[in-house]
Amino acid sequence: MNAAPSTRRLTLECVVVFGALPALAWAAPRLLNSAQAGLGMWTFPAIWALGLWALRVLLRDPAFDRRELWHWRGALEHWRPMALRFVLAAAALAGLTYALFPDLFFRFPTQAPERWAVVMVGYPLLSVYLQEVAFRSAFMHRYRPILGSGSAMLVVSSLAFGWAHILMDSWLAVGLSVIGGWLYATTYQRSRSLALVSIEHALYGCWIFTVGVGYFFWGGRPAEMMG
Repeated sequence: MNAAPSTRRLTLECVVVFGALPALAWAAPRLLNSAQAGLGMWTFPAIWALGLWALRVLLRDPAFDRRELWHWRGALEHWRPMALRFVLAAAALAGLTYALFPDLFFRFPTQAPERWAVVMVGYPLLSVYLQEVAFRSAFMHRYRPILGSGSAMLVVSSLAFGWAHILMDSWLAVGLSVIGGWLYATTYQRSRSLALVSIEHALYGCWIFTVGVGYFFWGGRPAEMMG
């Protein structure tokens, strides 16, 4: 049986993996004067690599309850408050988008419906679950010895999730992701269900692209997003 890592090692790992690496991934194209700054060809491979690393860490840890990697029972017990919160948040986001960015309001599905449909299917399948493995299951289990399981964990995990979105080259994307990270972390903390939090993440992500602010999650390139 592997010995549990020290708190010093866990702290260093957390800072490097969830702090330094996203910053490096954001800065590298700029240092190389690459046209791929912002959302580039390496975004999905980076998500997959992080998610698979996190999954490997969890599966090698005998203290981790593998049922939490899906756990439909927890989803069935806690889906109602999640769904109500989503409805209210979706309405608020729609109102804010219309007020602040009227030119983007429902622009994606109305002007590029085929590409929008691809995103609605591809985003949940190719991105969401492995993000949740990394930022919810792995983060909230592995770093519990240094952050506990209360408010400190919720705050730090939310900030880490938001900071990872610096690759989108938009501080609005980072800010919205911090809020999203808080929502997903609280759902996972209550339900211990990666199934439920993945559904929640997919709902918010698809709505963000639908209502208009997905533009800011595409590196600020509306033409590229629209195809």
